[in-house]
Amino acid sequence: MNTEFYIATDMLDRLLRQQTVILVFKIVAIFAFALVSLQAMILSLTLPTLAVYILAHRNLGRALGFTKREALGGLGRSALVTALCLVPGGLMLREVQALDLPALLQIGLIGTAGGLGWLLGVFLSGHPLAGELKSAGRLASKHVPALR
Repeated sequence: MNTEFYIATDMLDRLLRQQTVILVFKIVAIFAFALVSLQAMILSLTLPTLAVYILAHRNLGRALGFTKREALGGLGRSALVTALCLVPGGLMLREVQALDLPALLQIGLIGTAGGLGWLLGVFLSGHPLAGELKSAGRLASKHVPALR
């Protein structure tokens, strides 16, 4: 969305400034947090993603005329879905590490728990994807005999 948006709205100068700031921030984060631990360094690299989101939506709001409240309003359901995805995945991570299972099995179990949490989050939050998933399920049940 970012690059195409900036090209379409003729704001390439803002894109260049944004990318420069984010790149500098990433470099500083890598060097600063590498002294702490590898995990801290990796976690620090998620912050630039948040900064890109904030800058992009600020510029998008300016170009299209919507408020910060409107921009953040669309995040509520997605934040709940994310939380419900992370909780079971995190719990499963703790459990499989305690059991000392093979790495591929750990990844599979953690991914499955996170995926089930995501599905639960989509349906519990009333996210627009819930309707799409229901439609796909109905369509699949019509065409796949094993689902009937």
